[in-house]
Amino acid sequence: MSKKVKGLILLFVFYLIAFIGGLCVFKLLENKVPILINILICDVVATIVIWLIGVILHTASIYDPYWSVQTVLIYVFLMVYYKNYNLGNILFLAFILFWSIRLTYNFWI
Repeated sequence: MSKKVKGLILLFVFYLIAFIGGLCVFKLLENKVPILINILICDVVATIVIWLIGVILHTASIYDPYWSVQTVLIYVFLMVYYKNYNLGNILFLAFILFWSIRLTYNFWI
């Protein structure tokens, strides 16, 4: 297995840890704060987790793809939470996915 593949697997694990941390915070705050405030807090928690991992590993590159990943996750979560799958939301999701894939592909290269 190449060094690049090992690094991407490790990056996926770090992002999974951040996602689970954000999800735990979401469950703790569910029905205690408005949904958008809850998502903001969860995103800040996940951002801090990714940033701390980068600090521990002495690299900022761990944080770079976060912006292209978290945007899609938050938007899909909101679509599912509100059960709002109209054409406009699906088209907007398609544009966000295109943007996200393009940025993530640039990181991959």
